[in-house]
Amino acid sequence: MIYPIFIAMTAVARLLVLQSKDMPPEKILYEAGAIVLLAIAATALRAAGIGSGAKRD
Repeated sequence: MIYPIFIAMTAVARLLVLQSKDMPPEKILYEAGAIVLLAIAATALRAAGIGSGAKRD
């Protein structure tokens, strides 16, 4: 399932929004990169059919 990846993306985005005032710009870019990496992983899993939830015969 890819739902945990979506939950992780949401958690990182919320952390980024809530704490971005106190962060240096490099850390903001790292966290944005983490969100992009999770999005790529979700896309790859869905393309492979692993996270689609459909049963394969």
